[in-house]
Amino acid sequence: MNENILNDVVIVGVGGVGLNTINDLVNKETDFVPWYSSELGMRMIVFDTNACHIAMLNNKIERLMIGRKITRGVGAGGYPEYGRGAAEENLEDIREKLKKKKLVLMIAGLGGGTGTGAGPIIAQIAKEQGAKVVAVVTHPLSLEPVRQIKASCGFCDFLENCDAVVSIELDMIGMLLKMDTLKTRKNLTSQMKKIEKPGPKWFIRADQLIRDVVMDIVKNKVNIKKAMKLEGQCAIGKEGWLSVMSLENFQTKIALSEGVGIVAQTETMRMLNK
Repeated sequence: MNENILNDVVIVGVGGVGLNTINDLVNKETDFVPWYSSELGMRMIVFDTNACHIAMLNNKIERLMIGRKITRGVGAGGYPEYGRGAAEENLEDIREKLKKKKLVLMIAGLGGGTGTGAGPIIAQIAKEQGAKVVAVVTHPLSLEPVRQIKASCGFCDFLENCDAVVSIELDMIGMLLKMDTLKTRKNLTSQMKKIEKPGPKWFIRADQLIRDVVMDIVKNKVNIKKAMKLEGQCAIGKEGWLSVMSLENFQTKIALSEGVGIVAQTETMRMLNK
């Protein structure tokens, strides 16, 4: 392993959610700057199908426009098949971006086109090149049934192509928002009945939660090493929520805390569920 372990790590954002998260990590998380600013620091790469969105990225972030022929640079339009086609159109470019990396931390939103369709293809490429792949994905609200169907299919594709998947359910964000405002943790059941309806606050809090996951992994080099080797205990969490992955022998343990469910699944569990 390299002396500077961060040189073996790449954070990949796929689609709109991935793009926004990585952009916010650079623009809003000042504690994150030292981890990528040096020449030996980790790389951050965004893969997207929308030329306008890519153009708005911070200049410090690498980017690759995929599927220029199939999407004409205007996005996948919410169609995962276009996202898959976009990734397949640029397979060699993606391989070049991800070569010689030991850990790929991928961020994507499920239910749309690019993240849902291209994400699993990019994860597969990373694994074929010898990297361990951990994906952090978001599931759409239950108020969006069409997007949920797409998300379910995309989630299965991620499970097939990743070593571990951390899933954040947007339906649970309301509980997290409520927990943020509580002065006491007594009588939680009754207090949770007063959760706000979904709104802009939900998505802002969800974005922060994703950034917290990434920050926790990146800032703890022990977790990075264990994720690379897929052994031991790898804790991913921030304040009121926690997911503990027991990566030894590809087994997974889940801890649910403060009303937010984080799902992680690895190879053995997939095999047992077949």
